[in-house]
Amino acid sequence: MRPGPSDARAPDAGYRAGQLLFEQKRFREALLAYGKVAEDFPKSARAPDAMLGAADAMLKLEMKAEAKAVLEQLLERYPRADAAGEAKERLKALAPPAPKRKPAPPARKRQ
Repeated sequence: MRPGPSDARAPDAGYRAGQLLFEQKRFREALLAYGKVAEDFPKSARAPDAMLGAADAMLKLEMKAEAKAVLEQLLERYPRADAAGEAKERLKALAPPAPKRKPAPPARKRQ
């Protein structure tokens, strides 16, 4: 029997469904499964992990701006969650590298 929306196991089941779909490279479906957990069960312990999974699926779908927004929301909503540390790492990887500055040429001496 499948857990219903009011079943305490529903967040875990939805999260696991997202993981399985992601592993099967069905990223759009994984995104939907993870998104449902994050939206329907925001107080669940699985919500931060689901947001991280959704961001990972978005990255696979070349949705970088959307993934960045989800990662930032995760950090705002769940700053102490284990997933927050991983979200910070992903955000660093998404940040464009700082442009390299050329060293200034040596100053000429005036005579």
